[in-house]
Amino acid sequence: MSAAPAAATNNTNDDAPSHLSVVSCCVCLEPPSGRVEQCPSGGHILCAEEGDGSCLAKIRKHALVQRTTPRCSSCRCLLPAELQRCLVAEQTIALLPAQCRHCGEGLTRGQLTSHEASCPRGPNVRCAASAEGCAWEGRGSERAAHEQGCALRRLCARFEGERRVFADFVVQVAGEDMDLEDALFLAGPYTSPTLSQLNLSAVITVKL
Repeated sequence: MSAAPAAATNNTNDDAPSHLSVVSCCVCLEPPSGRVEQCPSGGHILCAEEGDGSCLAKIRKHALVQRTTPRCSSCRCLLPAELQRCLVAEQTIALLPAQCRHCGEGLTRGQLTSHEASCPRGPNVRCAASAEGCAWEGRGSERAAHEQGCALRRLCARFEGERRVFADFVVQVAGEDMDLEDALFLAGPYTSPTLSQLNLSAVITVKL
C-alpha cells in the first residue's frame, strides 16, 4: 500500500523540468530574469529586460543587420514593434526557488536581486561612472543613492541623452519605417566621454 505514494512523488519530480520549460525563453531556454514578453501567434515567451542584452533585443538587431523582419525563434511569426507583456510568466518565475550566490541562503527568484544587492557577504560594487574617474565603492543597495548625487554620473547621463536625441532625429529623417531602437543601434554603442570632455562640460555648466 505504501508503493503508490512513492510512485506519485517520483512522477512529480520527473515532471519538474517540463514545468520549468513552460516559463523559459524560447531563445536562451532559461527562465527570464526580468520583463517577459510573448509572440502574438504561439505565445512563446522572450527575455525582454531593458538594455541591449535581452534575447528580444538580439533578435531585433540581427534582423536589422540582415535587413529582414524579426521573427519568433519557435513559430517564426512576425514580431511587431510592441509585444504583449506576459505577467503570468513573470509572477510564476518570481516564485521559483533560488539561492544567494554569496551566502547560500534559499529564497525565491523574486527576492534574489534585492537580497544579493544588500547581502553582507556580497562583494562591493563601484559607481557606473567609475571609468570616468569616480572612486566610490560600496554596497550594491547603496549605489543608487550615491549615483543620484554623483556629478560624473550626471554628466555621463547627459552624453547618453544627447545620443538619444540624435537617434530620435534619425527616426524623423528616415521616416516611420524605423523605430527608436533601430536608430540607437545605428548610432552605435554608448562610449564613455573622455576626462577632457567631462571637464569641458563642467566648465560650460558653471559658466551657464
